[in-house]
Amino acid sequence: MTEPRFLPELFAMEGLYVEPPVIDVDAWQQHLIREFGPTDAIPSAGGHFGFPEALMDFEDRKGVPAQAIVIAADKELDPAEYETAVQQSWDFAGAADAVARARHTLLASEFMARLLPYPDRLRLFRALGTGLVELTRPVALYSRAAGALYDPQHWLEIQRSGYEYYGLFNVRSFNVEGTADDAVMDTLGLGIFGVPDLQCHFRNLDRDEVASLLYNIGIYLMQNGDVIESGHTIQGLFEGSKWRCNHEESLIAPDREVVDICPDPPHAAGNRG
Repeated sequence: MTEPRFLPELFAMEGLYVEPPVIDVDAWQQHLIREFGPTDAIPSAGGHFGFPEALMDFEDRKGVPAQAIVIAADKELDPAEYETAVQQSWDFAGAADAVARARHTLLASEFMARLLPYPDRLRLFRALGTGLVELTRPVALYSRAAGALYDPQHWLEIQRSGYEYYGLFNVRSFNVEGTADDAVMDTLGLGIFGVPDLQCHFRNLDRDEVASLLYNIGIYLMQNGDVIESGHTIQGLFEGSKWRCNHEESLIAPDREVVDICPDPPHAAGNRG
């Protein structure tokens, strides 16, 4: 069996709070039963849960149940750790204020669950995120994988509307110093699903349109896997345009392998095209 190019990364969602949050294990167990399925509470310092019907096979063990943890941080929140996320949180106008007010954090994370089928992981992500909002009332949600903060009620409303992709990955935008019109846009967070992030280095294109393109391709990869190879092309922003894809090292931190999507001239930037 061929080893996959990208292994799924860990999913975790963090709640930010003004006052220390309380972990009600019974309430969390009932929430996870409703949102995900049969759930066992495992004694621990925080909330530790097992899912006896969500089983995975590892090389050395078969039938291992997926798990999740809910745990409070042992130190106060450092606002400096969220500065970049505030800048890239496009639909949360109150992100900076929420971070400034918050002092405490609570982490809800999958545990030994990365081999679950894609639909099951999506349900688990949604169950953990909605649990944070409904059971602990944070002033902000933070995804380290996506590098973004989210308004908790807005996040919950979108999840409850049935749209399951919101908050799983982010599209970021950066100006290129020393140029008038060059920009780099990329995704962050697709590694959760064992697929590469995307980037596009361009000039004189509508950033909202580029963001929509990257977002739609990101969802396609989440659903279909790591299927874009170097040399493949995708439909660009203009009728008949074919933008070339290559696996490259990312231009923007964190360092990682990404699928670089190169626009047709004259929109290709950085000596690409």
